[in-house]
Amino acid sequence: MSLFKKIYGMIALITLTLGFIVAILFLIAIVMGGNQGELIAIFAGIVMNWCIKLAAIAVLFGIIDIYIRKEHSLTMKSEGKKEEEKLYM
Repeated sequence: MSLFKKIYGMIALITLTLGFIVAILFLIAIVMGGNQGELIAIFAGIVMNWCIKLAAIAVLFGIIDIYIRKEHSLTMKSEGKKEEEKLYM
């Protein structure tokens, strides 16, 4: 497994975990209400902004990995030629 794929996987897992924590924080904020709920919701919003940035970085590493391994699907080759190449490998 390539380094870029490992980095992509780690960052994606961190982002997913933080997203779950943000969802829990929003639920707690709704239940608590008032000033405390507002503060928790604001904090959750700040964490969510960081999650979005981390997800963008993860996507960048994923795209780099795809193009390094030459497995991207945006090529000019037809599907028939791709299948023939796989048969001869």
